[in-house]
Amino acid sequence: MMLRWGSITEGEMLVHARDLVRSPAFRRYWTASRALKAELPADSDEGRMFQFLERAIAESDRGGTPPSRP
Repeated sequence: MMLRWGSITEGEMLVHARDLVRSPAFRRYWTASRALKAELPADSDEGRMFQFLERAIAESDRGGTPPSRP
């Protein structure tokens, strides 16, 4: 919602997503629900959130160091 309302930028959202994907509980949730989320329309709010989280997971799995919080 914050992204949609313009209260947060995409860059700031990605920083939050990078924090979230480090959680073992989130990773279990994502593993269980990813296939359904992958079917979301890419231009929907939910589809965009899926893309953010996928990007954050990919960066985390590559061992990338996230930038510091704005």
